[in-house]
Amino acid sequence: MNTPNEFNPDKNGMKQDNDCPEAGSNDHAAEDYPVLTEILSTLPDLVDATQNETAWNELEQRLAERILRRVEERIQFVLEEIIQQNLASSIQKMTGTLVSEIRKDLQSTLDVVVTHAVTDELHRLRQKEFFSTNNHLKITEKNGPGS
Repeated sequence: MNTPNEFNPDKNGMKQDNDCPEAGSNDHAAEDYPVLTEILSTLPDLVDATQNETAWNELEQRLAERILRRVEERIQFVLEEIIQQNLASSIQKMTGTLVSEIRKDLQSTLDVVVTHAVTDELHRLRQKEFFSTNNHLKITEKNGPGS
C-alpha cells in the first residue's frame, strides 16, 4: 500500500514517516508535534492583515465622520433653539424699553408743541385784544363817550 518513503497522515491529520523505526512504536509522540501546514494555516495571511487593517481604518473614518455629522447637526439644532429663545426674550425686553422711551419722547414733544401752540394763541389773542381795545378807543373817541 504505502511505500516506505511516503508521508501518510494518521487519524489526527499528523504526518508520519514510514521509514522511521520509532513511528510505529510511539504514536503519541508523533501526535505531539504539529505539522508545518497546520501551523501555517492558523497564522493570518499578511495580505489579509493589511486588508483587514485598511478595512478597519475605513470603518473608523466613516464612523467618525458619521458621529461628527450627527453631533454637528445636534449642536446646530440646540444652538438655534437657544438663540431663538434668547433672541425672542431680548427682542421683547428691547421692544418694551423702546416703547417706553418712545412714549416718554412723544410726551415730551407733545408738551413742547402744546406749550408753543398755547403761547402763540395767547400772544395772538393779546395782539387782537390790543388792536380791538385800540380800535374801540379810536371808535369811541370819534363818536363820543356815550356811544
